[in-house]
Amino acid sequence: DVFGEFVDKTDGTLDSDWLLGEDGPGGAIRDMASPGAFGQPAKTSSSLWSNDWFDDGGAHTDSGVGNKTAFLVGRDPIDGSVSFGGQTITGIGVLKAAQIYYRAELTMTSGTDYRDLYSLLPQVCTQLIGVALPNSAGTITSGNCTQVKRAVTATEMNKYPADAKPIPAAPGTCPSGYAVSTMMLDTFNQSGSATSSTNWSTSNGWSRNAFYQNKPTSGKAAYTNDSTDRGTSSSTLNPADRRLTTARTFTIPSGRPSFVRFDHAYAFDWIGPNDQSVPVEYFDGGRVEIQVNGSSFRPLSIGSNGYNHNVDAFGAKAFGGDSTDWYTSRASLSSFAGKKVKLRFRMVTDGAVAFSAAYGWWLDNVRVYSCRGPSAPTSVQASNLSGLKAKLSWGKSTPNPGFTIAHYVVRRSGSSWRTLSASARSATWSSLVKGQTYTFYVYATNNRGAKGTVVSRNLKIT
Repeated sequence: DVFGEFVDKTDGTLDSDWLLGEDGPGGAIRDMASPGAFGQPAKTSSSLWSNDWFDDGGAHTDSGVGNKTAFLVGRDPIDGSVSFGGQTITGIGVLKAAQIYYRAELTMTSGTDYRDLYSLLPQVCTQLIGVALPNSAGTITSGNCTQVKRAVTATEMNKYPADAKPIPAAPGTCPSGYAVSTMMLDTFNQSGSATSSTNWSTSNGWSRNAFYQNKPTSGKAAYTNDSTDRGTSSSTLNPADRRLTTARTFTIPSGRPSFVRFDHAYAFDWIGPNDQSVPVEYFDGGRVEIQVNGSSFRPLSIGSNGYNHNVDAFGAKAFGGDSTDWYTSRASLSSFAGKKVKLRFRMVTDGAVAFSAAYGWWLDNVRVYSCRGPSAPTSVQASNLSGLKAKLSWGKSTPNPGFTIAHYVVRRSGSSWRTLSASARSATWSSLVKGQTYTFYVYATNNRGAKGTVVSRNLKIT
């Protein structure tokens, strides 16, 4: 729409409006100056915003927001300013606007949305300040970029529509004070199929591509296709069960938090509420599964940004519907401390004709890791002292990168924890019972309060 109108205004013919398709047999189909005239929103808070699943989430209807923005930016400066969305905007002209939009187009990825464009249009405008433009477009100024910023603000490109679910915020990698200790990280930027990496033992329909990127530097992602796993009629089913399994077995460390964290985007087969004769239903989906000590794979609970719908193909909760963008999920592996685990990403489909776009599932930046605090104290020993006393001694802990040792924390069984200084190398206890065996504990904490591995020693009082 945007480039079509820019061409229409510069092709030598008179075009004084901002209509699209006005020369066709049926007349105009969209109005960039007044999108509401054709039932389109002019900003994201408009009641005309559409999530229609028949239209891939309102792709055509919601183009009104982008079209209104282009109108505000591309107007001829001699036409004066207009007020919209709490902003007063003076257009910079089609020739300058076209250069900004073209540069933005070269920067966009297939995953770019209005929230990205809100930042991208002013950004590329700034990059073009002072650059001599072709076709007598002149030179873009900082004042021009001010108008671009006002335009994207007026159409609320940075805001989520009121009836659209915001993309979940990414969970942190590790708690404060801990350092990441990676067991596996796959960015899927190698060439070839998903199985070409030593990180994965099976793919069964998974591949790598850059078809849907989170950002320009994302490179490739692992991908499995939902839409081709269907019959050609409602009575012909071709179900799929596609599994991406880690080649390695990971031993989950004890005494520290452990996680699997991944970026993903998906569009699985579902039917939406706009067809009132059919309830909302999610047919296909994906989930993460875990194998523990060689047992059968079972669903892994996703604690951060987890499963969102009951999916028919699984008969249980899984990732279903459309993610509408990339986001990050994270699952804790800490409860499997000391055990050997494998992980797999599994997409299951019912094989029926897809109602929705059903593109499939993309995965990127899959990381299996633990969060390392200070190292365990070294040379830990428990010994008897005269007078029914005991002494626990230790060597220093090594802080995790970027932090320092702040304290040592000790206790014996049946007593409370005691906090000692970073220079402490021993602790004593008195009034112990002769012949009784006690357990003594020590660990280090760093300057952000992160806890290191606990070391224990048993001692019988003599």
